[in-house]
Amino acid sequence: RNPRTGAKLNVPAKKVVKFKAAPALTKGLK
Repeated sequence: RNPRTGAKLNVPAKKVVKFKAAPALTKGLK
């Protein structure tokens, strides 16, 4: 496994989690 590819995949994954978590958090606050 290439550490560089892992890092590249890890960053978008974190962004996706934030995008998915954001609506859930906003719903919880409303």
